[in-house]
Amino acid sequence: EMAKDRIDKQDVMRILRRGAVVRVENNRGADTHNVRGRDSDEREIEVVVVLDETTQRIKVVTAWERKLR
Repeated sequence: EMAKDRIDKQDVMRILRRGAVVRVENNRGADTHNVRGRDSDEREIEVVVVLDETTQRIKVVTAWERKLR
């Protein structure tokens, strides 16, 4: 999905720094966080991450461009 929507690491980092958590779900025993924000081209992007409290790292699950329909 990320490659199809041309979302790169810089886009993801920008969303995680400046975006807002819009949903938290428990998925197979792990909480996933959906973070929504805009990239440098003003596209609205949503990133799904899992937080690993043991290592204090964030794992990106997927990301996509939110398009108006």
